[in-house]
Amino acid sequence: AHGMTQDFYEFCNRNPAIEFHPSNYTCDPTTLAKIDNLVAIVGALKADLTGQIATDSIAHKFYGGVWSDEESIRGAKYSKGGKPIIILPSQSLSGRSNIVLDLP
Repeated sequence: AHGMTQDFYEFCNRNPAIEFHPSNYTCDPTTLAKIDNLVAIVGALKADLTGQIATDSIAHKFYGGVWSDEESIRGAKYSKGGKPIIILPSQSLSGRSNIVLDLP
């Protein structure tokens, strides 16, 4: 990986304190829920009056990455002492409300 030093690789090699897992494990809500006091903060793009939240796309335009916001929110919800938090700017950059009647 770019920027990694030989010292870093030697530190990680066969170190019982370091674990590597595939994303289907690390992003699994049941795995995340095992972390006590997990706080997941997810930035939303839009919210509608029914409570739906758009976090990675609006209509057919995609803004997100490979991480699943739903999974992190669920993991925090079921974590002992965990807190799922969704943040939403009140207005878009163009000055329009990010709270809409319904999501497209």
